[in-house]
Amino acid sequence: MILGYAEGLKTRDDTETRQAGETISHQTLRIRSLVNDLNLASKLEYEMQPLCLESIDVMECLRQVISDTLNNGLPEQYTIDFVYSDGCGGCLVKGDDRLFERALVNLIQNSIRHNPDGCDILVKLEKRGEKLELLISDNGIGAGPEKLKQIRNATHYIQNEQENAVQNHGLGLFIVKKVVGVMAEKITFESQKNKYFSVKMVLPVLLTAQEKDANLPREE
Repeated sequence: MILGYAEGLKTRDDTETRQAGETISHQTLRIRSLVNDLNLASKLEYEMQPLCLESIDVMECLRQVISDTLNNGLPEQYTIDFVYSDGCGGCLVKGDDRLFERALVNLIQNSIRHNPDGCDILVKLEKRGEKLELLISDNGIGAGPEKLKQIRNATHYIQNEQENAVQNHGLGLFIVKKVVGVMAEKITFESQKNKYFSVKMVLPVLLTAQEKDANLPREE
C-alpha cells in the first residue's frame, strides 16, 4: 500500500511532492528488504527454511546477480569488476539456487550499504583443481578487529548497537554463512579498517555442465 501511494506521488507535477514520493518509495523498499532478511535469518537460524539442493552453474549465477545490480541503477560512486580464470565456465556445485543467489546479492549489497561514499567491488572466480574459489571484496571502510571477530564467530545474527543505523554487517552475512555453509568447503571473512572487506568461499565442483549433459540419457 505504501509503495502504491509513493508511486502516485512520484507522478505529481510538484517537484517537492515527487521528491517525497521518491524518498518514501526508496525507504519502503529498504524496509521490505530488511523484513525479508529478518524472516529468512530466523528460519535459517532455527532450521525452518527448506533447502532445495540442485546443481548450480556458479558463473551464470554470478553474471545474473551482477547484471541485475547494474541494471537496477548502481550509483556512480560504485564499480563492480568481475574477473574469472579459464575453466570456470559451466562448473556446477551443489546448493539451493535461489538462496545462493540471495547470498551473492547480500554480499554485494553489504559493500554498497557500508560504503556510502562509494567503493570498488571485486568479484573474482578461480578454478583450482576440483574446487572453485569465489572472492567478493571491496576497498571501502572495512571492519575493525572486534567486529570481524563477531562476524566470524556469530552463531546468530548480530544485533545493531547503533540506534540510527538501518542495517549492519551481521544480518546479511549471517544469511550468507547459513546458506553457503551447506555447500562450501570453507568460508572466510577478512578485513582491515578503512582498507578492505572480503569474503572468500571454496566450493567443491560436482562436474561441468558438459559432463552433466554427456550423462543424460538419449531421447528415442
